[in-house]
Amino acid sequence: MLDSLFTFWNVLLMVLGFGFIVFVHEAGHFLAARWAGIRVHAFAIGFGQALVSFRKGWGVQKGSSEARYMALVATVQKADRAGASAEDIEAGHRAASELKRISPCEYRLNWIPFGGYVKMLGQEDLNPQATSAAPDSYQNKPVWKRMVVISAGVIMNVILAAILFVVVFQAGMREPAPVIGAVQPGSPAEQVGLLPGDVVRSAGGEQTVTFTDLFIEVAMTKRDTPVTLEVDRPLESGGYQRLEFNPVPERLAQGPGVLAIGVWPDSGLQLVGEKRRASVNEKNRTVLTGIGLGDVPFGSRLVEIEGEAIERRSLEREGVPGVGEYASVRQLIDAIDESGGEPVDAVFESPDGSRVSASLQPEVALQRGTTIVDSGGRAGPTSWPQQHLIGLAPVMRVADWSLQPPQQDLQPGDVFKRLGSLSWPSVADGVRAIRSRKGESIEAVVVRDGQDVPLSLDVSIEGTVGFTPASDLSIARVSTVPQLVERIEPDPEDADAVAEFRPIGEPPAAARLGALDSIRAGSIVARVGDATVTDFESMRAALRDATEGAFDSGAGAAVTLTLQTPIGSGETVEESVTLELRPEEVKALHNLGWEVQGIDTAFETIEVLVQADSVTGAVAMGVSRTKRVLKQTYLTFQRLFEGTVKVNQLQGPVGITHTGSLFAERGFIYLLYFLALISANLAVINFLPLPIVDGGQFLMLCYEGIVKKPVPIIVQNVITLCGLLFIGSLFLFITFNDIVRLLGA
Repeated sequence: MLDSLFTFWNVLLMVLGFGFIVFVHEAGHFLAARWAGIRVHAFAIGFGQALVSFRKGWGVQKGSSEARYMALVATVQKADRAGASAEDIEAGHRAASELKRISPCEYRLNWIPFGGYVKMLGQEDLNPQATSAAPDSYQNKPVWKRMVVISAGVIMNVILAAILFVVVFQAGMREPAPVIGAVQPGSPAEQVGLLPGDVVRSAGGEQTVTFTDLFIEVAMTKRDTPVTLEVDRPLESGGYQRLEFNPVPERLAQGPGVLAIGVWPDSGLQLVGEKRRASVNEKNRTVLTGIGLGDVPFGSRLVEIEGEAIERRSLEREGVPGVGEYASVRQLIDAIDESGGEPVDAVFESPDGSRVSASLQPEVALQRGTTIVDSGGRAGPTSWPQQHLIGLAPVMRVADWSLQPPQQDLQPGDVFKRLGSLSWPSVADGVRAIRSRKGESIEAVVVRDGQDVPLSLDVSIEGTVGFTPASDLSIARVSTVPQLVERIEPDPEDADAVAEFRPIGEPPAAARLGALDSIRAGSIVARVGDATVTDFESMRAALRDATEGAFDSGAGAAVTLTLQTPIGSGETVEESVTLELRPEEVKALHNLGWEVQGIDTAFETIEVLVQADSVTGAVAMGVSRTKRVLKQTYLTFQRLFEGTVKVNQLQGPVGITHTGSLFAERGFIYLLYFLALISANLAVINFLPLPIVDGGQFLMLCYEGIVKKPVPIIVQNVITLCGLLFIGSLFLFITFNDIVRLLGA
């Protein structure tokens, strides 16, 4: 109940905020029209029927007073006609007398709380034929004055955005720091050598104060064009080394759906804090329990790892505002990696100052490669990381540490026995199978508590089912390893080039087996040589023991696996297979460490305080951010035409309200920041050269100013109709996608 009230309050704040932005936009048109001497009939917030209205002389009333007002006007006009009766003339005098004290302008609040309009005499966007010969009509004003009126709404939105940004930066707000916390295997970032811990100082020539700045600059990069990153890399001796990298962004399978380079922001050492919504706390507690921190209070800060105090670094460099010291979760990840599989002891300081101890149990880390899971269409294929052990891949399961609980009757820990036509798929194969059924359904069988559970899963139009995939390491059951690939850098001079991949030179050992010796998906590794195997941890240990001599001498090795291969009806047959490992495979096997899957999701992202040090500094930051947002909005439309940004990634009223309510949940300053973004975006959208919006009207005024006559009515009608069809279709499509995303489909 409290969650629902909290959500309702946030949505209400967002609706009111959006209504205020529309009010400012329309107020620009209204004030400019009054300045130009144009008669205004209506000033409306929202669309549809009027909920309430106000007209000077009549006051506030339910619904609209337009019909009543127009009836008075009609009475006066009837009295002025030749041959009017005495009764008509007398009624006309009474109506004229009343009209003198009644304002011709009505202020309306309409039922649909998005958008708004100013209805001027002789100017209606949806009816180009609604002209007037009156001296105070829109048509009878000079073109330059009409240009001012049309532009005033956009100008007011830009001014409002700048003011809101100034307020935000004066008060200060926290955003993710530009510190790289993870690099996706096989991604453009990994290929050029970016590493966790790198601090990105600029992207595409623009300073990156926050990780969001990096994300946006990369997403707005032209297709198949490198983006230049200036990076500070921490040195073991202290300080930083300035480096430059030029990754080529691509649309990644494990990514945001736009061009990306495969990096995520770094997390600090403070556990996720207690939120105001109980449902969010429940999800977060599930994550903490899944990784072994279920008894540690929300918001606790890690202060010791294996008895050693936390090392802190400082990002204060070259005048970057409000960064300060930070500590990274990578210290904990490194300790886990070097643990040898032994529990890692950690001490947390809770919000009340008390100390809480916890023990984290590492899992074996596997080798990682890259495979293709989707053709990717115009933007080229999309890649996905593939875990394996010398070519033996674990089977896909549903993660138990996800922030988003699984949907469609799936439960944490479910292991996929069958997915479509695949038996015991690996994570990459499972993702590929699901993506191949976009907008359809796929049959599945999962193993839950030792029992087979059949499911029919609906696949969204984006190729998702609604769960976080993970590898099942609890049993030495193996799946097939799909073809591993490496990325081919496209020719930067070729504007039509798309991302391409080619098979790696040598596939891993298990993938090099011939067709007769190949390992069937679902087989269980029972022994490596004479050593018994029960799970991936014992299998890796046995493989290391069997190749220890080869590792010491830098040679290759041959290992024999005994498999329990399924033959149907739950029966298995014992088989043996020999794998030939190359020297580099032996070395990679012995260099593998340990990990706790999902550990980074339990900690808050490292944040920087973005705040001006003076009022003039806030003004400078506000103006700079406004210019940047305007530029990025125009670039978004350009990238839409280029295909690097998809229409289904845009947000309409439903999506904007939902996103805005999430910003409101973080605090009033974040809501103001979001409203500033919306105000700047609304300015750009309204001034695009499209029919119906202000930009289209401005273009027609330019035509009229050049040829000294207005655009022909028939042309205006066609343009208006086309604009209505285009914007209406786009609105419905985007709203549909908003609802699909909200429903988690």
